[in-house]
Amino acid sequence: MVRPLFALNLLMSLTALAAAFVDAYPSRERLAFLALAVPYGVALEQLVILRFARYRYPVDDFLLTVADVPLVIGFGWAAILYAGYRTAERLDVSPARRPFFVGLFALHVDVAIDAVAIRAGFWSWTPPGVWFGVPLGNFLGWFLVAALFTAAWVGLRDRIRRPAVRASVSAVAALAGLIAGLQLWTWGATTTPRRVAVLGGLLALSGVVVATDDLSFRPIPRLVGSVPVLYHGFYLALLFGLGIFRTEPVLVAVSLAMLGVTAALHAGRLPSSLVTRTRSRSD
Repeated sequence: MVRPLFALNLLMSLTALAAAFVDAYPSRERLAFLALAVPYGVALEQLVILRFARYRYPVDDFLLTVADVPLVIGFGWAAILYAGYRTAERLDVSPARRPFFVGLFALHVDVAIDAVAIRAGFWSWTPPGVWFGVPLGNFLGWFLVAALFTAAWVGLRDRIRRPAVRASVSAVAALAGLIAGLQLWTWGATTTPRRVAVLGGLLALSGVVVATDDLSFRPIPRLVGSVPVLYHGFYLALLFGLGIFRTEPVLVAVSLAMLGVTAALHAGRLPSSLVTRTRSRSD
């Protein structure tokens, strides 16, 4: 029997996916990106579970599942990837730099929700990691999932004109890249300091790549902006509703900070120093 908390999670994810769908319609290209992101999300979760066996879902508690993966996970991946890509478009992030932006965008959602999700019982890690029980490899995985799919989609734009075919090839290429990346992480980043160094270096490099682009700070469509707001809002509600804030008060600060990032992006405003630099370059 599906517990109410899991039903609410499904409702929230479907609402986010519906918002993305309405924004995408009637563009065939956007619809293809969104539609293929659902099976992509489910497939990557199943492959990672089979290959690395680090986490599991209590599938009996979810309403809709495919093998070991709840469909709600695929819905979430699709909505977040779509919102990240559309946000990059609205900010005029150049195509070559969009993978870095979308990777960071996805990560800013996960860093706030994953530690809450494991305490709500949505999934579990074995063994627990250093980030409130979440392994650092999880964050590398989130970044790669978003960045590689975006990179393949952008890279194939001039080679494959049919959106559905391009999305399918992008998903396959990204899955292969994800497994390879996580395997290299397993072989090379064998200690916590190394993992922090690798992940921190990757994120710092990505931040520099995005920040030095010639960005335009325009408001994001409300439907697109509603996707990360829904996820942040839902997990903030769990944070307080389940009493998690009492034992992990730092998570409140993290969640609010990431919600602030969402608000800044979707209001078309970023720190004034960054705006000044980008405007001076465009002038």
